[in-house]
Amino acid sequence: MTSTSEQNTPREFVSAVERLMYPPEILVRRVREHLAARGGNLERAAHSIISEQSMSSAIAGGLAAVPAVMPGVGTALTVMGGVLTEMLYVLKMESELCMMLASLHSFDIHSPQERRLAMLLASVGTFEVQQKESALASLGIASMEAVWNYAPRETGKLLLEVVGQGLVRSAAGRSARTLFLAVPFVGIGIGAMTNKMLTQRVGVRAHAELGLRRQVLGKGTPWATSDKEPSPAT
Repeated sequence: MTSTSEQNTPREFVSAVERLMYPPEILVRRVREHLAARGGNLERAAHSIISEQSMSSAIAGGLAAVPAVMPGVGTALTVMGGVLTEMLYVLKMESELCMMLASLHSFDIHSPQERRLAMLLASVGTFEVQQKESALASLGIASMEAVWNYAPRETGKLLLEVVGQGLVRSAAGRSARTLFLAVPFVGIGIGAMTNKMLTQRVGVRAHAELGLRRQVLGKGTPWATSDKEPSPAT
């Protein structure tokens, strides 16, 4: 596990998330399983993927408050380390969520650029749900549609800028929530519910953005409408 001191900059935070994420082949296999279980229906498979990741996110939110059940030291651990660790795991799961949704829409997540775009989509979605404002607009970018054709270097730079904004704003705005997390048992429920709702909203937004991207690019066929695994839409 990466220590708190190693997560202080956007680049280190992103690297920590990447090390925690499942490899693409596992995520692709999970997409196939969701599709098979939902009769090949894209919308139902997307809903299933979002629901599964939201539940995992809820568990992470609850676990962040578990140390508070222990008096004294446990409360201190929750206040000092739990929130940052939770942020790390939430972005990991939301990045995996966006990667699975990208794969569902026929984009090749074995490509480093596609994984970077998925992390960017997760970061932008998380920022906008939490802060109620556009992360891209603050950087002078009109929408995600303007980002899809970025070169890898530009995508990587934008990802770090958005993550950096998110870390600063989240750290500044989480004081009240941290106090709730530090309340034994109450914090577990609050952490779980907040994370579940956050991940659901990020997933719904990502699904819509990826559907629009596929239509705009005019490439690829959703797995749900093809008997064969599609060619990558990149």
